[in-house]
Amino acid sequence: MSMETKGIVSSSSIDGEARLLISADAILIETDSRALSLSYADIIELKLLDYAVAVATNSDSFTLSHLGYDTEPFYEKAFAAYNAKVLESLFVSGTPLLETKGNYAYSEQGVSRSGAAVIQLYERCLVILPANLDARRIPLCFTTNIEAADYRIIYTLDNGDSYSISKIGYDFEPLERLSMAQLLCLRKQASEQVRCIDSSLSAQQAEAAAAQLVEGAAAPIGELNSISSSLTIAIEVQISHSRIAGYYQILKGLCDVSEMAFGFREDVAFAQRDEQLAQQDELGIDTDDIGTTIDSYTGDTAAPYLIWLIAPSKAGGVCAVEYAGAHQEAAATYIFEYAGEWGRLRRRLNHAMEAIGFRREVISLSDEQMRQPGYECYRMAIERNESLAYIRSCYCARIVHGSEESWGREIASRFSSLTKLA
Repeated sequence: MSMETKGIVSSSSIDGEARLLISADAILIETDSRALSLSYADIIELKLLDYAVAVATNSDSFTLSHLGYDTEPFYEKAFAAYNAKVLESLFVSGTPLLETKGNYAYSEQGVSRSGAAVIQLYERCLVILPANLDARRIPLCFTTNIEAADYRIIYTLDNGDSYSISKIGYDFEPLERLSMAQLLCLRKQASEQVRCIDSSLSAQQAEAAAAQLVEGAAAPIGELNSISSSLTIAIEVQISHSRIAGYYQILKGLCDVSEMAFGFREDVAFAQRDEQLAQQDELGIDTDDIGTTIDSYTGDTAAPYLIWLIAPSKAGGVCAVEYAGAHQEAAATYIFEYAGEWGRLRRRLNHAMEAIGFRREVISLSDEQMRQPGYECYRMAIERNESLAYIRSCYCARIVHGSEESWGREIASRFSSLTKLA
């Protein structure tokens, strides 16, 4: 996607004849007197004008003109490089099942946006890639309905957000068909994963539980219990074999247990370990000493899952979030303060954690730390994910696991001192 050309740059910070270079991370501008790098993380919009390319950043606007026959190719290369960085920030990888161009319109928490974009469908998400900050990754796991009407394909999520795709020509039917196929595939996978937790579930019970536990989403234990009491017993077994077993017992005394939310997902470290064991076995290498740490953690009955819990205080307005995986090096509890309905915060936590693949650093880093080199992708992710931005605004503290007694006192203090927001 790299390209080099010459033209004239016009802006408040740099002017004149310039060498222009598109790289993987930025558009580079060099004149005789100075050089400037326009990081894709700082670009808020790209536009193809008559005989020029316009680049808007957080601090300035640049017009790149006199590019000759390179005008349109330069814009297309810059747009492609920008999209590649956006995909990286949205943690999207792999080859799309379908790619097209068309129009989008969406409504998130009452805010509406629309425009033209590149549209890509992947196994687990639909991605909208316009030449601005409107880019969105739409998780199929939280999609409750896909409907084709009035030459639009409308994706509705469990939080009420909706996204429509239109004017994609002959790709309309393939996009609808493939989207539905992937949605059904994810639902089937979720049902199978739930039955790995509790094999006694009927197909109907597994389907009902999977609708709430899909892709690591945390669901209230009370609602899961209404589906099957054996499922909640199986969940307790999973937690009892995790590193948060003792902390969970303390939280139960501070919370309404039925409101506590449980979620699980495959632990990648464990899966990689199993793959390593299989490879070692094929090579005839003794595997007796491999994975001792994981085995001692999981025991004989626990499955290789990353487990997480959301525990709201009885008074509301504050919750604790716990995580436990087989290779969890630095265990800690995350505290969030929130306003409004508890279920709304839980859904937003689900959406945020799924979007970032449980990279909790994205949530706990301060705004000042985010401005440091190396965190460009995190900044871009926050700008393009409303739930993630909201959850960051609710984040209060990170309490490192120490002795259960001292940890319990600190959690109790947090729950009693943080009052419900108006």
